[in-house]
Amino acid sequence: MFSTQAVLLKRGEAVVKNLINKIDHDDIDKVVIVAAVLAVIMAVFIPIVMVMLFQEIFFFDREQWLLSRPDLSYIVVIASFLIVPLAGITYFFTKKVWYKRHPLIGGGFVLLLMLLAFPVAYMGMMHYYYMDDEGFTYSPIASLEEEFFPWKDAEEVIVITSEGDSVASYEAIEFVFSGGKRFELEANHEVFTYRQRIFRVIEENGGEVVR
Repeated sequence: MFSTQAVLLKRGEAVVKNLINKIDHDDIDKVVIVAAVLAVIMAVFIPIVMVMLFQEIFFFDREQWLLSRPDLSYIVVIASFLIVPLAGITYFFTKKVWYKRHPLIGGGFVLLLMLLAFPVAYMGMMHYYYMDDEGFTYSPIASLEEEFFPWKDAEEVIVITSEGDSVASYEAIEFVFSGGKRFELEANHEVFTYRQRIFRVIEENGGEVVR
């Protein structure tokens, strides 16, 4: 029985070695090029949908009346896709090093660089904020921990506008909480839609709306 297992094990090792020996630098080059091109194409279309779906699925709650994310969230996720072509460029710039060794070493190197895309993308998808009747919750880009600020601690909300040809338009709103903590939110669709509710909840809790 043991001799049969040993024979099978040796045959398996021989098959694996044979497959490894068939791999050459051209195979690795093709894989790197295809992965880099696909990543660039996906960086144009995928990040916006990916961020919105991820946050709606994992962070949406019926008690919230606003769930949104800063533009930086999308930028970081797009950057995560671009890590793949950058890893490919690094691979080809260091090609002379890999040609002196087995092609799998160069492939492993570029794979490790490409895998950095996953934690970077996750960091971007974890960057969001939401509002409910209790307060304002913010998840910073460099942290996986939420920060919660009750509305009673909001001292004022500052409306930032830009002067157009005929009327002023919203650019952002800035929360100022007790202790000097400040958050500036771009006037995206969600913030613009709920701006009156935001102003009202600030005033109901003793804060001031500065226009």
